[in-house]
Amino acid sequence: IILVTTKLIELAPNIISELKLTQPRKLIVEIPDRHGNAKIGEAIDHYVSEAIGIKLGGN
Repeated sequence: IILVTTKLIELAPNIISELKLTQPRKLIVEIPDRHGNAKIGEAIDHYVSEAIGIKLGGN
């Protein structure tokens, strides 16, 4: 599993896309960073919920 920030993906989208297509045994996952405009906690909750199919939090 390779975690890359949103900023890195914005800086090198072609390289990241190529890695995703040519390295099938590696999971490349975008994570929010301090440069993003989303709240990090909410974004991480969303990513986890999407990845494993459960909702986090008590709402």
